[in-house]
This record gives sequence, structure tokens and C-alpha cells, in this order.
Amino acid sequence: MGKATLSGPLMVGTNKDGAVGTNNLGTSLLAQKMFFVTPALAVSTTDADGQTTTTYLGQPAVAWNATAGANATTISVQLPANVAIHDIVIDQSLVTTGTNATLAFTAGISAAGVEYVASTDIKTTVRLIPTYTAAHLIAMRNIGTNTSFFAQINTPTNPVTAGVTSVTVLYMQR
Repeated sequence: MGKATLSGPLMVGTNKDGAVGTNNLGTSLLAQKMFFVTPALAVSTTDADGQTTTTYLGQPAVAWNATAGANATTISVQLPANVAIHDIVIDQSLVTTGTNATLAFTAGISAAGVEYVASTDIKTTVRLIPTYTAAHLIAMRNIGTNTSFFAQINTPTNPVTAGVTSVTVLYMQR
């Protein structure tokens, strides 16, 4: 698959450059996806420079912590500066199993950050769009130069024994 890189924002519509008005131009909705998977599903590769990358289906991935006591699992992606986060979608295509009562999901600008999503239980959910507070929506309106987007799942007591959870961050470049 070929890739193209644009230095957006990408505006789509029938009005061309120099046309009067932008009444039918819209900003494209972009997405980045990351996966939390059981260790057997994670694919790790090391490049010529010794950098190791972990993926699942070609997307960034992290394997769940497999031991008790190391219960927070975090993954991050980089977003362009000054984007607006439109939504965060959490999908479990292979429902998570283990003896935990809850799986606490958070999202923010650091590993334990809650700027975008406060602690939300995702254990029994197949698809979840979190409930946002006013503070979350304000933070998502323009991320400024905080371009790291962290998603974290905390398994409070026991390791996850099976599961594939994807987190898709949908955003618009300005």
C-alpha cells in the first residue's frame, strides 16, 4: 500500500483555491489506531538501527502486562500540533478475559493522564465512546503543542489472559 504525506490541513470540497467563499469546504477527519493485545498476538520487529517496534495488524500495539503487580499498560501516538480531537473510540474485537472486576481506561497527554478521558470501565464493553466532561472537551478543542496522545488501561489485580482492545483517536487538523 502506498502512502502520501500532506502538511495539512486538508480541505475538501468543490471550491478551488481563489474561489469566493468556503461554504462547501470541510476539514478531513483523520484517525490513528493503537492496540492493546495479549502477548501472543503482538508482533515485534527490530530494524537495522536496533529500534524495536511492536504492532498488531500493522498498527502500533502494546502487549498487556502478563504479571500481577505491573498492571498499567500504556501506548502512545504522536498527533500533529494544534489538532482538535473529535472522538476517542474503544473497541474490543476479542473481549478481554481475566479475573479483574474492572479495566480502567484513561487518555491524556501523559501515561497516567486524564485530560481527554477520566477513568472509564471497559471490561464488559464491545464498543465504547467515553462520556466527556466540559474540561475534556475544552482540552480536546485544540491540543496545542502537547502532541503525545497516551491511552492507558489499568488492570487492578490480575493479568489479562485474552483480549484485543483497539483505541482510535479521531482528529481534525486546523
